[in-house]
Amino acid sequence: MEKKICESSFLGLKISSHDPLQEMKQRVKCPQCTQKRKYFCYSCYLPLTPIPTLQLPLVVDILHLKTESKSKSSAVHCKILCPEKVNIHEYPFIPNYDPSEVVVLFPSEDAVSLQELKPEEFNKLKKVIFIDCQWHSTHKFFMNGQLDNIKRVKIQSQKTVFWRYQRESSDYLATIEAIYYFFREYAQALKGKYDGEYDD
Repeated sequence: MEKKICESSFLGLKISSHDPLQEMKQRVKCPQCTQKRKYFCYSCYLPLTPIPTLQLPLVVDILHLKTESKSKSSAVHCKILCPEKVNIHEYPFIPNYDPSEVVVLFPSEDAVSLQELKPEEFNKLKKVIFIDCQWHSTHKFFMNGQLDNIKRVKIQSQKTVFWRYQRESSDYLATIEAIYYFFREYAQALKGKYDGEYDD
């Protein structure tokens, strides 16, 4: 039953063939770090089998909690699919941001949807920040005040289909799911429709 629900979640999406993933039966050495991995190296952000790539309209900065394993991070998938536009920073390091050009996805009480941004705010956007950690640790990223002047945005409530469920509820998405739904809503806000360009 769970398998059917999971498969039905992907019906209608424009997804490239996953035959190369199915054909990869064993782990192989990463050419950079020489560690044995399957599909991709989560340490070097290198694909180890042919995969599609994406072109994102904004730069993605992922703030990853350094104490959590990269092997369990779904955000790494975004870096693999779009290496030119995705940066992964290890918290507690946080880059200096221009508040007029960046937003952070975080469902706080003061967060607004992309549709609620003023036209001049939306048009100036160049970068979006995603926090990558277990939900109970998200508060750590706001403790030193570096993100206080960054506008917070939210997405519509969605149900996760990620196999590693969060403890809280099925409304708590994996990082890669949050990235996907953000760019779906960004496309809708930008041109009034979504054409499946980020389904991979």
